[in-house]
Amino acid sequence: MMRLTMALALNLLFLFTIYSQNIDVLGYLPSYRFNEIDNIDFSRVTHINIAFANPDNNGLLKPSGEDLTQIVKKIKDKGIIVYTSLAGAGATGQIALNWKKYMSSSKRSKFIMNIKNYCLKHDFNGVDVDLEWGNVTNLYSPFIIELKDTLTKYNLGLTAALPGTFRYSDVSDKALKAFETVNLMAYDFRGPWTPNNPGQHSSYNDAVKSINYWSSHGLTVDRMRLGVPFYGYDFSNINNITAFKFGEIVAENQDYAYLDKVGKRYYNGINTIKKKTELAKSRKLKGIMIWELGQDAFSPNEHYSLLKAINDTRTGLDDIGKRRDKISVYPNPFTSKLFFELPAEELLQKPKLAIFDIIGRKIYETPVKSVIITLEELEKGTYFYKLTTGNTVYTGKIIKQ
Repeated sequence: MMRLTMALALNLLFLFTIYSQNIDVLGYLPSYRFNEIDNIDFSRVTHINIAFANPDNNGLLKPSGEDLTQIVKKIKDKGIIVYTSLAGAGATGQIALNWKKYMSSSKRSKFIMNIKNYCLKHDFNGVDVDLEWGNVTNLYSPFIIELKDTLTKYNLGLTAALPGTFRYSDVSDKALKAFETVNLMAYDFRGPWTPNNPGQHSSYNDAVKSINYWSSHGLTVDRMRLGVPFYGYDFSNINNITAFKFGEIVAENQDYAYLDKVGKRYYNGINTIKKKTELAKSRKLKGIMIWELGQDAFSPNEHYSLLKAINDTRTGLDDIGKRRDKISVYPNPFTSKLFFELPAEELLQKPKLAIFDIIGRKIYETPVKSVIITLEELEKGTYFYKLTTGNTVYTGKIIKQ
């Protein structure tokens, strides 16, 4: 039996802290952002909510994009949990009428079976309910409770998106308990609806208040994800207040990535996003929720990505000297062999590869004599690697199929 040395113990503690006991990161991916899927670094998220699905006039969920099944597969192949998100703030007009019709007691059960079938057809792991404001009526709680019962039978999860500091009167205690996690929409405290009150729509204090508010309503922190925005509002013209993507303001000037305000444009920059992530960690929340991934900074400004800032903060990688979190490892997922692409001079420093399972146990270690590593003996699943070369440590996630 291998003796547990101090170095080994520290390595296990390091990986266990980073990967096993960390907060999770949920990103919403609207169907109109499917064109950005190759720009998003999915290794930095743990959960994806694909938005939005709504009932048609026959009570059947309309897919979020024509290539939905392939999108779900592509994301799940990366080891990520994928939910379908229902309704959204845009569930108005005929869609709102359909929700009211099919949540009614006479049609609810069949509608819920349609939701279940939709999840199974597209291989979702569960359902996120984002019914908002006028769509949260006295039909909401009975619908949620019955939906929970049905989804549980099929091993499907159930979460909800709820306002940061407001509880709808029609959300009963029993309905609230039905959600495994609640995604706190700790943003939109200002916007086009407050033209005479410009300012930050998602401050750090708003995040604190949201956590405290829902704690006072009996929601434990291990069932909360703190919502953060990847967008802001431009109050330059109070007669035409518009939203903008974080990526857009960074494209103007990379220095703006660290600010929260440029003129009368208000948003969350890297420093605030990191501070909120630290808040979620220190308060022991379930995780961070992002609206939405397609608004981030991409190439050539990917270094300023808010998703990267969240991941760096939750893992601590940005605080550990020369440790890096990016090298080329492919194919990933893999079947038997992995190719590690790193600078030639680092190959001369006798690198060493360690692989850890999902709960942080080291299960494999070998000197790296070639850039190609054969891992046929690993069972299918998700693993984490630690590649040490000289004074540099690379870490990341790999998936064996």
